[in-house]
Amino acid sequence: MAIKQFSEIENVHPIAIPLPDVSNLITSNLYAVGKGPITLIDTGLKSAGTFEFVQGKLAAAGFSLGDIERIIITHGHMDHFGLAASILEAVGHPIECFIHEEDKWQVSSGNHRAFGDVNRKTQS
Repeated sequence: MAIKQFSEIENVHPIAIPLPDVSNLITSNLYAVGKGPITLIDTGLKSAGTFEFVQGKLAAAGFSLGDIERIIITHGHMDHFGLAASILEAVGHPIECFIHEEDKWQVSSGNHRAFGDVNRKTQS
């Protein structure tokens, strides 16, 4: 299988968070979609420095956390929703969060409180 670099697509801003301390992952990938406001597809793994890294990549694309109007979580793995609570707390206004009904338990279970009390909305 040939893996290609993500090509440029207008109004789609890929953000690859390096994960040097995670043995089975190279990056945690998320996407900011839109011209502003934006939709965030996944949020990345919550680990030291990742919140600031995402803020920096958004700024490089011309956005801030305040430009996020919704978050779509593709599935319930920590490297896809880990920063959701931090982003929701920092964004400065209510935003909708969506995840498929079958993965909802993963982001709201006692084992993964990263989404926890700030979970605004889930949709199937």
